[in-house]
Amino acid sequence: MLQDTNYLSHWCNLPLRGKLKTESGYRKNYLPKKIRELKAMLLKADCICEQGNGSHTKWSHPLLNYKITISGKDGNDAKRYQEKDVKDFLKDIKEVQK
Repeated sequence: MLQDTNYLSHWCNLPLRGKLKTESGYRKNYLPKKIRELKAMLLKADCICEQGNGSHTKWSHPLLNYKITISGKDGNDAKRYQEKDVKDFLKDIKEVQK
């Protein structure tokens, strides 16, 4: 019995290798932004909101010639692609303003 305990404790004390991942493949400590946070970031950058169908909103800026669409209610977690779209959109606004 003593050997079994030592055997188990040996495996339990091994250091973790690589990144910790969940079933979806993302890190466990990643907290997505809320849709309301993305909208607040866009409003702060003087973007214009146009209501779409349902929970969709279209965002544009006077200096850019394209729009991005954000879907979801304000309390929902944003998807990674939505966060990336907003980040890229704000980056393009900064580049044009220079």
